[in-house]
Amino acid sequence: MANQRSFCCRTKIRFFLTLTLVAAAALFLFNIATQILDIPPSRRDFIQREYEDRGEIIRKWRKEKSQPGINQLLEPCHVRGRNAIRVLGLDKNSEGGASAQHCRHPLFLPQNDSISSYFSKRPPLKCKVPEELQCGYSGGKITVAADWSCLLQAINRPDSKDSVVEYTSPQLLTRSVDVQELKLDKDFYRLSCVPNKHLVGTESQKPLGKLEMMVADGETSEQHFFTHISSYPDGELDLCPSDKCLPYNVLILGVGSLSQASFRRLLPKTYDYFTNTLLSSQFTGYNVVGDGATGALLPLLTGLDESHQVEARINKEHSHYMDRMELLWNAYDRQGYATLYAEDHPSSNTFNERFQGFERTPTAHYMRPFWLAAESHLSQEFCLGEKPKHQYMLDYLLDFFSAYKKDRKFAIAMLKELTQTDLSLAQHLDDDLLKFLMTMSPFLQNTLVILMTDHGLIPDQVLKFLVSTLQTLKD
Repeated sequence: MANQRSFCCRTKIRFFLTLTLVAAAALFLFNIATQILDIPPSRRDFIQREYEDRGEIIRKWRKEKSQPGINQLLEPCHVRGRNAIRVLGLDKNSEGGASAQHCRHPLFLPQNDSISSYFSKRPPLKCKVPEELQCGYSGGKITVAADWSCLLQAINRPDSKDSVVEYTSPQLLTRSVDVQELKLDKDFYRLSCVPNKHLVGTESQKPLGKLEMMVADGETSEQHFFTHISSYPDGELDLCPSDKCLPYNVLILGVGSLSQASFRRLLPKTYDYFTNTLLSSQFTGYNVVGDGATGALLPLLTGLDESHQVEARINKEHSHYMDRMELLWNAYDRQGYATLYAEDHPSSNTFNERFQGFERTPTAHYMRPFWLAAESHLSQEFCLGEKPKHQYMLDYLLDFFSAYKKDRKFAIAMLKELTQTDLSLAQHLDDDLLKFLMTMSPFLQNTLVILMTDHGLIPDQVLKFLVSTLQTLKD
């Protein structure tokens, strides 16, 4: 009997020792894994706190709200470093039997009372301009007033430098001129203008030289930036004629930081036109696949998340340019498509904020150099001269589709700046985005248009509410 008790005691001791060793091993492996994944301790603590906070919110909500269907289905969980909502089981119908649908996608009213108060009505975005502009660009024509002179320079991207721009040799303009007459062959231009009376100098100093000096010293009276797409000369791009290529163009247009419900709430005119006039399909079951814009766009463009990509982060050993990644536009380029990539906020660009960027220009038409040149000349927040910044990108897309009327086209553009700090500012996009889609109608007969966002709400006070938490995870 004593031997049996001794045997049981030894068994229990061995069991607890084994359990302790397993727990220690698991903790050791977790710490190793987080070091390999390069997740800083502060980020790990934030994830854990965020998970615990959301879990407590959902548990409290389930306790207070007696909703059997939802209560049985939702449970907070943690999947691959992200918060998630786990489906626990089948919902029950009123008769007590299981419904045919195993996983129900929550449907949210855009004006849900719990979060509507956090979104404010915004007036239209009006860009302030001088009462009388003497020079500028509009509708394919450069305007130069009498007794004024302008310097026209193309904005270029040097090889292997994704965050630097350079300007071509200047061209002096002393009259208004149509761009077709100038035979412009670049995408981006800077127009610097002064009254002729400021160009009076010594006999040895010509007006062009004086104007160049004034531009270099930032002493011009007016400065304008504009985009203008001319298709590449025949043979420079290996384009496939539309009657011999795949039977459609592709346009992916994204708005940053909006969940699907936020898109419906803040861009109602665009949403109504896209769904009811263009009869689009909605992917209501789509979920985010990673944190932030990079976590969402890299899988979209490559099929792999960041952890499976080549090392391209800044200040990392053996880091490479992102050219080594097999990006979606490369596949379309090989099929003979003209390609375009654009974002409107160079400092937080998906491929440059944390990464090396590109060694070579990634697409035939690439908008980053334009914003790098223009960002120090913004007339006011969200405005460049007389136009909102987002309008430049929408015009750039329209020029792209017009320049390659007979060719197949692939374009992806992300409007990120407006919604980066305040989602309510997305209202500034609604009228312009609606007008853009309507103007694009001649091209939509054979164009696949994907209107998307990169991710939902970022962690802020709105995430105190269950509805917005679910919207964030869902979209």
